[in-house]
Formats: sequence, C-alpha cells, structure tokens
Amino acid sequence: MKIINITNDASVKVTGTALQGFINTTYDDIVAAFGEPTYTHGDKTNVEWNLEFVIKLQDAPGSFIEEVCVATIYDWKLHSTPSGLYNWHIGGFSNEAVECVYSSLQQKVL
Repeated sequence: MKIINITNDASVKVTGTALQGFINTTYDDIVAAFGEPTYTHGDKTNVEWNLEFVIKLQDAPGSFIEEVCVATIYDWKLHSTPSGLYNWHIGGFSNEAVECVYSSLQQKVL
C-alpha cells in the first residue's frame, strides 16, 4: 500500500464509521502528520481528525489500483485534550483505516 494523498477536512464523509483500533501517540505527532484537528469541542470528543487517504494497491503483478480509505482519529469522553502519550481512537469503515493512520504517522514523524 502506498499513500498518494491525504485530506483532512470537514467534507470527508465519515458518517457510519466505527472504532477500528487505537494508536498510542501524542497530539503533537498527530498534528505533525495530519495538521490541526478537523473538529474541536465535540459532544463526546475534544478533538477529531476526519481523514481521506487515496492509496495505491497492487492489483496484480505490474498492475495497480487506487482506492479511497476514510479514517477518523479522536479522543473519547475526556475532560481535556491529551497532550502526552494516549491511546487515540481510530475509526473507519474497515481495518484499512488503522493501516493508513499507522503508515502515515510512521512516515511523517520518524
């Protein structure tokens, strides 16, 4: 999987996403990788990123296809935004969302 583009925007359609996994990292590392949160001061979250990844997958030897993967990163039912290490929630339509978030953070932060 190769990530071609990442969009962090309120226009990303996240309705129907569900918890897929977690990533133990810091707020600053998420901002370094994806920019400022899409939303702040939500109902049950302090911050949330709505992300759309355009990814390139190998379909067959020498053949590739592009797909879109949607992910959200968010805190959950906390009094304030965590600044240190925290198990951030990753939402999406499939476990591919977790793969995209992990891959992007590794590339941007390391």
